[in-house]
Amino acid sequence: MSKSLGHPEFDYPENQTYAPTVHTYSDEQQSTHANVKSALDEVPDWLDDGMIYRFLRSVLFDEPAAIKLLKAHIAWRRTWVAWPAERINATPEARSGAITLLPEPDYWGRPVVYARPRYVFPAVRTLEDCEQVFVSVIEQAAVTARRYNVEECVLILDLTGWGLRNRDSATMKMQIDHINNNFPEALGRAFVINYPYVLWPVWNVIKGWLKPAVRDRVTFVEKGNVDELLNILPHSALPRPCGGDWEPQPPIEDFWALKAERDKAKGWFGGWFGGNKDANAASAQQQQASDELDEPDYDAMTPEERQKALAELEQKTKAEMQAEIDAAAAK
Repeated sequence: MSKSLGHPEFDYPENQTYAPTVHTYSDEQQSTHANVKSALDEVPDWLDDGMIYRFLRSVLFDEPAAIKLLKAHIAWRRTWVAWPAERINATPEARSGAITLLPEPDYWGRPVVYARPRYVFPAVRTLEDCEQVFVSVIEQAAVTARRYNVEECVLILDLTGWGLRNRDSATMKMQIDHINNNFPEALGRAFVINYPYVLWPVWNVIKGWLKPAVRDRVTFVEKGNVDELLNILPHSALPRPCGGDWEPQPPIEDFWALKAERDKAKGWFGGWFGGNKDANAASAQQQQASDELDEPDYDAMTPEERQKALAELEQKTKAEMQAEIDAAAAK
């Protein structure tokens, strides 16, 4: 085996299951690419041929669909205003450690995004904060990808300690919309680890938001199966909660302290008088309700009981997630 691009001290793993796909294009596909490019009203400097191909692959080389998607993306780029790094880093979303870019890429040079949704605090975060942090992480990943001349990134979704109290449907929908519409084909692989039973009702909703090609790149890693992740990262670069040696930043778990800090910035007496009292009260009630959520012990159930309980939860979850998305859109 040859030395790996991302970790020259190691060979590429023998198991090539998760290696990046090498794309080649037929004459017809190259012609479609040329047609799409010529149909655009403008071709900004940042829109290179590789990016156009990624948009084409995401819609299976459907020419009209690719043109529509690219025009929408160019319009989004024109209006998107990224916050300064200092402002992004000061948000509860960034400080919570819920999503971060690992300092080292995988064996093939692909950047690795590490997400820990257990540190998602719906009462503290705002959709605007979350979007700024998410796009910032993806843009940082793109810089790493260009350095190693790769097109994809890898996601490790660590659900240790995650429960329905951490669910934030509006933010998940926003992130998936970005993956589908603004960063298509950027996700090469996603690994979901340490997941609880309550994931399945949520996943059955989320997978309907994902394009089929993206769904196929999601791998659910059985608990304790570190070898699966060692096919993309050496032990030294794998986060400690995943069974490796790299220590992620300590998260800020005291979300009420974060909330008080945010409210103080809104106005006199912590925002209750100078800020938006109704919004603060609503978010406090939301967090209290989520903290009191009593999730059943699914491990203690028989398979039949568990199946029935999860089916009931799925129906309830689907309605609640849509209601959360609708409420966020109405703000």
